[in-house]
Amino acid sequence: MNRHEKDMRAIRSTLRRAARLAIEDERRERVRRAQREARFNDMMTNLAAAQLLAEEQTTDCVRPWRTGSAAGGNSYPPPA
Repeated sequence: MNRHEKDMRAIRSTLRRAARLAIEDERRERVRRAQREARFNDMMTNLAAAQLLAEEQTTDCVRPWRTGSAAGGNSYPPPA
């Protein structure tokens, strides 16, 4: 085998290794991306639930004053 054939064999081997590593890296990245997306979706679900809870608590807190049934009497005029 002459020098050119050895060089070509080495180049092909390097290219195969580089392609294999790139494919493995892309697969790992795809898994990481899916995990990040799942965590993000969980956080958004929790945030939406917390927002609904906060709105319900605010409504429950404000309702007595709007209807005039608060302990202090009719603190705020009824909505028009």
